[in-house]
Amino acid sequence: MRLSSRSPSSSSSSSPAATSSIRSSPAATPATTRTRACRPRPRPPPPTPPATPSTPALPATAPPRPCSSSPDPPPSCDVYAQDCPSGFKCTAEGPPPLGNDNITCSPIVPEPDQAGESCQRLVQGHLGPDTCDRGLFCDDVDPQTGTGTCAVLCQGSDFNPICPANQVCWGYQLPQCVPHCDPLLQDCPAGESCQYAGVDFICLKVQSVPANQLFEGCGGDWYCAPA
Repeated sequence: MRLSSRSPSSSSSSSPAATSSIRSSPAATPATTRTRACRPRPRPPPPTPPATPSTPALPATAPPRPCSSSPDPPPSCDVYAQDCPSGFKCTAEGPPPLGNDNITCSPIVPEPDQAGESCQRLVQGHLGPDTCDRGLFCDDVDPQTGTGTCAVLCQGSDFNPICPANQVCWGYQLPQCVPHCDPLLQDCPAGESCQYAGVDFICLKVQSVPANQLFEGCGGDWYCAPA
């Protein structure tokens, strides 16, 4: 008797249904995950510390320095000619006593005071600068308040001074136009006396209180009381 080479177990295991099932099932595909590239977020700048009185906030760049196209005024000037540049006047500045070194070109303030008007010396105890206009000087100043009156300076020249009518040029470094007076009438304002001042009789302020009387000793005419 001839035996078959196949065993029943092998034929039974390879059934058509099983074969069909294996062939029809697709191959398993591995799952893929899409990854999104992330960009790093920019970091904000560190906060600026607030300014303190000891470390004030400064601008990024220094502001430009103001410049002027006009030249600097000369160190000295002529009071009679008023030869300072525009916006300046020739007058006295600095501490007393008055001398040639005090005469200089001084800036004119906006809306300056005019002749006979009340004025102000801008530096206490100094001869100037003041608030008077060109050709004027703040004179007869109260030492406590610095307030005085704008006096008219002489024009022309040292050899030929010019003043308004009924006024006389008096003074040296800062010559002023002062009223003429009559020594017999003594027609000066209160506190002044009519005295001869080398060229004419003018009103001079009495320097001592009480003023020296007739036949009393004195250091000059301006110490004597009106006659």
